[in-house]
Amino acid sequence: MKAHEVPYGTCFLIEVCPAEARTFDPPALQKAEVSLVFSDSSGQTLLRYGDTAVNVTGRDKQQQTILARMRDRNLPRIGWVVSIAAKDAPPEWLQIQLHEFPVQYSWPDDIDVGVDEKIVDAIRKKLGKSISASEVITWMAERFIVADQQSPHKVFISGSPTAASDQRQPFRMHGRGYAIDVQRTLDDRLLVTRLVEARRGEFAQDRRPISPVVGRVRFCDSTIAGAFRGAARSQLDQLVERAGSYLNVWREYNKLERESVLRRARALGWMNYSDAHRLADGRWRFTVSDVRQLETAFNLLRGADDAELEAASFPPKELQEVSGTTTGDSALADSLTSGRPRTFVGSFVGADAPGRYIDVQPSGELDEHAPPSPGALFMSLSGDRRRLERRERAQASIALAECPMPQLGLLLEGSPVPERRRKAESPLSAAVREIFGSEPTARQVEALRVALNTPDIALIQGPPGTGKTKTIAALQVRLAELTEETDLAGQTLLTSYQHDAVENAAARTFVFGLPALKIGRKHGRGEDGDGFDRWRRDRIDAIRAAAAKAAFVVFLLGIHAPFRHVMPHTQNSGHPQSTTDLPISNTSKSFNPPNTVFSYAQRSTTLSSLEPCQE
Repeated sequence: MKAHEVPYGTCFLIEVCPAEARTFDPPALQKAEVSLVFSDSSGQTLLRYGDTAVNVTGRDKQQQTILARMRDRNLPRIGWVVSIAAKDAPPEWLQIQLHEFPVQYSWPDDIDVGVDEKIVDAIRKKLGKSISASEVITWMAERFIVADQQSPHKVFISGSPTAASDQRQPFRMHGRGYAIDVQRTLDDRLLVTRLVEARRGEFAQDRRPISPVVGRVRFCDSTIAGAFRGAARSQLDQLVERAGSYLNVWREYNKLERESVLRRARALGWMNYSDAHRLADGRWRFTVSDVRQLETAFNLLRGADDAELEAASFPPKELQEVSGTTTGDSALADSLTSGRPRTFVGSFVGADAPGRYIDVQPSGELDEHAPPSPGALFMSLSGDRRRLERRERAQASIALAECPMPQLGLLLEGSPVPERRRKAESPLSAAVREIFGSEPTARQVEALRVALNTPDIALIQGPPGTGKTKTIAALQVRLAELTEETDLAGQTLLTSYQHDAVENAAARTFVFGLPALKIGRKHGRGEDGDGFDRWRRDRIDAIRAAAAKAAFVVFLLGIHAPFRHVMPHTQNSGHPQSTTDLPISNTSKSFNPPNTVFSYAQRSTTLSSLEPCQE
């Protein structure tokens, strides 16, 4: 929170100008925090902003009177610049707003205010999105702590004015749009117990004075994950150093794979090409200058199913180095994290040595990216670079207990971890049974129970044909039911390294009748691969079919209607009497759907005058 966002205190507007100069130089910035200091010894009034202090006076007699009264009251205050006389030159006067308070407190020690799962969940609900505990802490600091680089931090409280250990009384901290209740716990820690929207009492006796507190106040993570993070890091440091440590094996595997990727790219080297042009089928044909380079590349690439080539004006630095001259992990890391922008990337599809050309099919979203001409063609490191960077970041965050689940490293190492107590959720519901089509097996029910009630991670394994896909669909439906009253969107991610696996599971998943949204698609597949688009077209076809069926029913009713109105009713004497409705069918007599093309008046028309039913 900034000083100009503070809504508390008694506000005064005052205009000041330099007492010993014509302008404020250096100038103060608009909305910058300022403070007024009255010197008893010199009688001066100093306006402080940033590292600057200027002797000021009121702009006119009225403003000088306001300054004199402030000096006499000698109350704590917070101020900020409202407007500046001239924005393109050092200003001659400033308008500032001052917030006065009856008292100000000081907390000399560092004050940590804990935020636990209850408050994290409350803020997630207020914001309507899922954010981490660290993001919640940042959100709270921005709204409750007046932070300025040139002045001490401030918070605003009502209630108990001290944070001493012998004070058990709760106090309220006021911020921008919200207020929080803070209570000292039995283990002598300050903890946020409630978050409410900021409101002032309607009656004066219901209001409590709000006072600023100057001190080093910060919010900290008091969730189970946050409290566990430090202990987990020290335990993981010891575990990772063991020879059989999973995280240590993971780290060594990353190193070996980096070496393998770079060795493979260096074996191919690069090929200089003089021309590149696009063929009618979308492939790019590169004319290679050196036939021997082309033959070597063809022998290496024809057996590789996933070989991707990259074209650029110059080959990357790591390929220009002689094999074996670069040693050490740092050199390998530098080569794979150089962050070179991809100019053109595609899959190798063929080559012809006599014709001195090599054909490359561009990859997906890069279809419109033309390669430079002339240039160099080499084994692409872009995909491997991103993949290894992500993997190494994941390994490091787990090993350092800096991931959202700090106990994950200990789980991977087989060490015991604390568990958060929570309500046990039932695995079955009517919607879940509908997904299975019949009563699920005992193992499927057990898989759902474990997945719904795990305190951290659940692993479900099964060979083909055991019903894993149905279990996934049922789990998503059950999760949606349990989170229906909260923010459902964006809570479940279904992922796989294969598009077909995701599409197979997503095709069977309907949460409240809606399909899953798939991100990304197979190379070469157009928008038809979008499951949501298929679901939309299926719904349109179903609605059209239902509308056509309804139109046919109404059409039949229209055929019967004229006979009901014109057919004479003959009594026993055989003489025609007045026309009445024959009870042809109860359905036709009671059916009068809205928005149909027929009305009761139209039922007596001839068939040739009937209009076709509209969808």
